[in-house]
Amino acid sequence: MSRLAPVSVLVVLLAGLVAPPLGAQPWAFVSVSEPGNRAVRVVNLDTMTVEASISGLGDEPGRMVANADRTRIYLSSATTSGGVAGQVHVIDTRTRQRIASVAVGNAQNRTIALSPDGQRVYTFKREGSGPSLSKGVIVLDAVTLAEIATVPLVGSGCAANAGQVLAMPDGRIVASGCSDGLRVIDPVSFAVSFGGATPTAEAPLLGVSPDGSEVYVPQPVPGGPGVFGATGVRAINPSTGASTVLTWNVPQAGSYPGFGSSVLSRVAVVGSGPDAVYYFCYFDPGFSNAAIGWATASSLGARQLIGLSAVGSTAVIGADPSGQIGLSGRLGSIRRLAFGTPSGLTPPPVSATSSFLSLPGVGTLSDIIVVPYPQEVVFVDGFEGDGGD
Repeated sequence: MSRLAPVSVLVVLLAGLVAPPLGAQPWAFVSVSEPGNRAVRVVNLDTMTVEASISGLGDEPGRMVANADRTRIYLSSATTSGGVAGQVHVIDTRTRQRIASVAVGNAQNRTIALSPDGQRVYTFKREGSGPSLSKGVIVLDAVTLAEIATVPLVGSGCAANAGQVLAMPDGRIVASGCSDGLRVIDPVSFAVSFGGATPTAEAPLLGVSPDGSEVYVPQPVPGGPGVFGATGVRAINPSTGASTVLTWNVPQAGSYPGFGSSVLSRVAVVGSGPDAVYYFCYFDPGFSNAAIGWATASSLGARQLIGLSAVGSTAVIGADPSGQIGLSGRLGSIRRLAFGTPSGLTPPPVSATSSFLSLPGVGTLSDIIVVPYPQEVVFVDGFEGDGGD
């Protein structure tokens, strides 16, 4: 599959560089993939209005990841023009423009990761079909999007199953989707090793501990006790393959309607080291008032979730790096969140600060990246269009 030509950026300055107003709120970049709403919306978290719409991102813009200073967002999408092809797009958050694109394999990969130094991008590359179907992890240069390597994933179900890619703090790459469990890829030699069994082949990779010793995946517990009802978390050591099912010290499910049947879908991390706070997002299939749970990295080590906040049904969550403000989304709507300092169960570290507002296209495939208002930012006048490619 040939690469798509990079998109050059022409910046039109109407009033020069625009300095951020005093006390300005961050922006939220929200991917939406519903037909007629294929774009990344830029939401002003102060006014909760869409300030810009970045289009030309394929047929299903979904998963996103940002570099350390959140000046660039890397997005996984796909196009059906001339046959299905996976895509990676790069968005400059300062100009709010797509600045580069590349075609990757023959399927929507629905996962993307960035190396800790921000120099490499990882996603799946699927090629062929039927008996000749193969899948690997492609390594791209984060600046040019040139292919550095494709690492084949070998084993039962690796080519067929949907999975995800995660970058560890030490640079190792973890991939799910094989029937027997995780694959761990060395970032220098690209050697592949077994990283531990997962509850299901398609189990999403929710996050990694700050020291890189654990990877978190959902753990089905049919009829199991505890606040999660049928859903928990398994912590896997990718070096040894050992795993532990996490238990929680929180109120019973009855305090949070719908929480017992909800599905663990995404994690937002605020801060770093043992003081980092993990916000677990639970999407309730019944669209009732599912909760967001949180745990500190130290409490994860002790296998305890330290609180819950009922902020409404949530499919996706994002937080700014300082941990002060965030955004949650469900099918077709968004809600602003405030994050506090963990101190037991009251006051809750997560609270809703706005009503649900309509944002067509938000759903389980969406992602949210919250970007602090940069010191120097260039605005491009007007919307870039709401349609797909």
